[in-house]
Amino acid sequence: MHRCAPYFVAAAEDDPVGLAEWDGFPVERLPQRRFYTRLCKLGLRPPGMTLATGFVESCKKVRPDLVHAHQLEFDVREFGRRLGARPPVVVHAHVVSQHPRASRGLADRYVAVSDYVAASLAHMGYPPDRIVTIRNGVDTQLFAPVAPSEVAMAKERLGVSAETPVLAFIGRKHDVKGYPAFLVVAERLLERPAPLLILAVGADPERPSGESGFVASRARERRLAASGNFRALPAMPQADLADLYHAIDVTMLPSLAEPQGMVMIESMAAGCITISTRVGGIPETITDGRTGLLLEDPQDTAGLYERVVDVLDRLADFAPLRSAARSHAVANLDWSVSAARLETLYESLLL
Repeated sequence: MHRCAPYFVAAAEDDPVGLAEWDGFPVERLPQRRFYTRLCKLGLRPPGMTLATGFVESCKKVRPDLVHAHQLEFDVREFGRRLGARPPVVVHAHVVSQHPRASRGLADRYVAVSDYVAASLAHMGYPPDRIVTIRNGVDTQLFAPVAPSEVAMAKERLGVSAETPVLAFIGRKHDVKGYPAFLVVAERLLERPAPLLILAVGADPERPSGESGFVASRARERRLAASGNFRALPAMPQADLADLYHAIDVTMLPSLAEPQGMVMIESMAAGCITISTRVGGIPETITDGRTGLLLEDPQDTAGLYERVVDVLDRLADFAPLRSAARSHAVANLDWSVSAARLETLYESLLL
């Protein structure tokens, strides 16, 4: 952003509590509220727990001209009461899990990350005239294609030749992300004689009991790992993930539901062939056959297998698709595009 001075407030998580600096901007880290975190993991948002006292105290010190909360259940009315003032409030909607409540008051604007989310918010009862779509983005300079020599080196670091195709699942290893379907397809793919390395990158479920496919997925992971051509990797920092994309030819993201899909955007920006599903906000970004490939049924593992095999068997034919995906990401999904739209929104509320 160029005309706004951001001040960030966030939970400390793995960072020290207190005021620090990130890329030249002040970041205030608040103590983690463990009880609230546990409730959130259970999908609960009890009244009175959605507004952090530490955040209100930070705002009393900074006196912001505008507040942007990344929390759909943000208690706008209680925030104004405790602060003793009511600056414009923007609430970001990455999910559509929280219905509006009169007791929480209304934000001045609700930012939806896709038209799908915007329509869902309006259907749930949020005022349509306060909803605006501003898509998430990625750093398209960080997530970018590299020269063939660098691709070869990236694959060499994984222990395979430059000619070996690399297929990856990236994201939370949850049922809703289609991870069980990915593993079913992976198992069939590794039965083929053709060379292939398959990666599964992301965090395991924090609450395995809530994942109906968890036990079967773990058993399948063990069988796949025994082949030597499958690796389950943890979630990793953005810079490391961007390096890993250099080795990846195809990403398989068979989500059952998706507000927008950050991994999809990273994959496109990196020039990978992205295979995903026609759900949620995904088809707003991927044009089937042009910037990626879409499957109609996220649980159609036979159809997904056939689509992946077709791609792996003729990777060179998809060079135009890779290029189109990269161009679309740079023009429409770079963080600079999202930032400019956000700044325009802020200014409209500050007039």
